[in-house]
Amino acid sequence: MPELLGKMNFKIITLTFLSALSIIGAEPAKDEPKANNIMEISSCLDDNPVGPGIRISDRDKWEKLKASGAYKNAVKKAEDMLKEPMPATSDDLYLQYTKNGNRTNWQEVNFKRRSRIKIFTVSECIEDKGRFIPALEDAIGEICKEKTWVMPAHDQKLVNFNGKTTEIDLASSMFGLELATSYFVLGDKLSSGCRKKIEENIDSRIITPFKNMLAGKQPMWWLKGESNWNAVCLGCVTATGLTMLQSKDERAFFISEAMKYSRYYIAGFTDDGYCSEGLGYWNYGFSHYAILAEAILKATHGKINLFNDRKIRTISEFSSNIEILNGVCPAFADCDVKAKPMGSLVKYLSYRYGEAPGKYENYATDSELFYCLAVSFPEKVESPKFAEEGNSNLRTWFNNAGILICRPAKDSSCKIGVALKGGHNGEQHNHNDVGSYVIVLGKEPIVLDPGGEVYTARTFSSKRYDSNLLNSFGHPVPIVGGQLQKTGKDAMAKILKTEFTGDSDTMEMDLTSAYPVKELLSLKRTFVYSRKQEGSLTVTDEASFSSPAGFETAMVTFGTFEKKSDSSIIISSGNEKILAEFSSETGEIEVCSTEIKEERHSRSNPLRIGLKLKKPVEKVIIKVKYSPL
Repeated sequence: MPELLGKMNFKIITLTFLSALSIIGAEPAKDEPKANNIMEISSCLDDNPVGPGIRISDRDKWEKLKASGAYKNAVKKAEDMLKEPMPATSDDLYLQYTKNGNRTNWQEVNFKRRSRIKIFTVSECIEDKGRFIPALEDAIGEICKEKTWVMPAHDQKLVNFNGKTTEIDLASSMFGLELATSYFVLGDKLSSGCRKKIEENIDSRIITPFKNMLAGKQPMWWLKGESNWNAVCLGCVTATGLTMLQSKDERAFFISEAMKYSRYYIAGFTDDGYCSEGLGYWNYGFSHYAILAEAILKATHGKINLFNDRKIRTISEFSSNIEILNGVCPAFADCDVKAKPMGSLVKYLSYRYGEAPGKYENYATDSELFYCLAVSFPEKVESPKFAEEGNSNLRTWFNNAGILICRPAKDSSCKIGVALKGGHNGEQHNHNDVGSYVIVLGKEPIVLDPGGEVYTARTFSSKRYDSNLLNSFGHPVPIVGGQLQKTGKDAMAKILKTEFTGDSDTMEMDLTSAYPVKELLSLKRTFVYSRKQEGSLTVTDEASFSSPAGFETAMVTFGTFEKKSDSSIIISSGNEKILAEFSSETGEIEVCSTEIKEERHSRSNPLRIGLKLKKPVEKVIIKVKYSPL
């Protein structure tokens, strides 16, 4: 059978192995991998493990990397590191999270410790003189002495720290792959003692725990999780196994299990490719799905191609489809307002789908060692072909997710683009933000979703929505009867109407279910985006109550505002200004503002500008029209 498979047509083999993925996004099969599948996969593998394919002895490729300038500063960084001692970690530093919720202090120190592996490895490969090997081996030795590679934020009960178990998390899986890549790339440039230390630590901290997970002896939630955790951990562990495991059958087993369990991650995207975790986590999660796919492509010489699937193709387009205008993307969920697509990932995906113009050159430096080397010299395979879906440059309509991105026509006088959010309040990295929106004027997000906060113990606890950045107070949505939005999938935007034309886009949604207010009979929000002249966005809220109740809508900005009249304000941010004209048919409006003071990664705090009815009412109609100045 292996001999026959070796002679089979490439496309037939690919389709055979991908038949299990034909209903991607559905509940993954719970059957154990069949023996004949393992045999089929094993027949595609080399006798020896395959890493990212750029060993230090492959001087032509390393000279290309050196000539590209991608790592022009690496040797200088490595030289500076040689002058500095290894950053010191400690038990007290690890225990800070359980004592006071701080996760930043440990991460800053230990990420610096781990960064030495990549810098010393790359620099040694560029030079090939042996001068960085002693420092690299020292760093490896120090990190291998650590009680656990699991982050303190993921070890709240200290079961890893106290040696009661060995789990796999984001940090441990990523570092395991970093070590495996350095081991593979440098080969016998590393001493036999160092190589043995790497082998033992990867086996005890990664390979054996993963086998125990698959056997049900040590379950970990992320194996069937639909978030970035699944992609990161599964991608790194699988790539580590394919780089380190000597047995072909074991490597085949890892591939089979990765194909099965990675479907949970893909199921976390809506069928239209929307990532509810936000662009930052698309960068993080999908780049590691790419690590998984590229590792399998490399190991099987292109015979198993996870990219050959329509939904994966659609997900790969998320970074371009979510862009509003001039490179600005909405900071929905735990995203940063300055988040950009990961350039090397976008370029790699374009290559995989046959869209990269000219000769492929993608000398990535913006991620882990394995990723950088793998996408710099990817396996050469035929690009999957899919029928074009006819997306319009004027808009992206994520129909399944309820997200609409509206853009100006090319070369028009319209200056604004918008992102309009439906969805629900039980999404990945959720914020309570049903009905939120972002307005980009020029290159400035001027009315916006302010994004996430600095992670602490509170962020992923039952007190998550105590944060005014994560609850609905920090978003441009109403406060109804004094109540913020509730959490959960049942707090959802029901899309009532969409109408798209060349001149304007309209989206109407029912937000009633998002508010736990017994007097609330109905709440409808309507967005009308106009491309005429310089463009505008009109937001209309209509609500009715069984008895009089308070009502307030809001806008959020990192800029400032000034009152122009009793019914208008001017919001300024950067060099841009926008006029917000508001009116109410059912009561007088007062303007109030609040600085949202939560710990953020930037120094400035967002400003919430409230438009509040002065008296409780039974019926509400408030309209806000935004126009560029």
